[in-house]
Amino acid sequence: MSKFFNDFVIGIDVSSEFSVVAMLEPSGSLIRKPFRIDHNPKGFNKLLEILKKEEERLKQKPIYFVESTGIFHLPLFFFLRSNDLKGFVLNPLSVHSIKNFDLRKVKNDAKDAESIARLAKFQEVKYSLVPEPQIIALRMMGWGNDSCKKPLFDTKGTLFVSHVLYDTKPCYWYSVMSQNKNGIYVI
Repeated sequence: MSKFFNDFVIGIDVSSEFSVVAMLEPSGSLIRKPFRIDHNPKGFNKLLEILKKEEERLKQKPIYFVESTGIFHLPLFFFLRSNDLKGFVLNPLSVHSIKNFDLRKVKNDAKDAESIARLAKFQEVKYSLVPEPQIIALRMMGWGNDSCKKPLFDTKGTLFVSHVLYDTKPCYWYSVMSQNKNGIYVI
């Protein structure tokens, strides 16, 4: 039995531009039909408002679960975490294994959100804790840095570097700094 069996559980099916949210009462019944939120401040605040109303009604804080989707789940995950909600990330293989129990394979976001919530509520499932945003930012800075071994471009010995380069690919910026003998012009 899951340790979240008696909790107010939220299952969130995340995609790149929107998410679908399913909410289960402590009894296990759906609170309302799964609903869609856009990945923007308005959508996130709409979700937070709905969760706060249900929290007051049930007198219990929600615990939310999202399927790991590369980076798409991170903005919503950190938004909810910054608003003092407890959340966990589920391994996609665990989430997909629950879908194989039905005879009819129904694939839609509302069913997926509900199955994420039911999986977390009723089954013992492995979940991950997400590191702080600063740690993730440091990891992301390292992604794709093997391309830093070559200079970005060279025009007659002078490298032109945009200020955007420092923000988006600091590895290139440092590579340019170390290889340029004639100076750097920041545009």
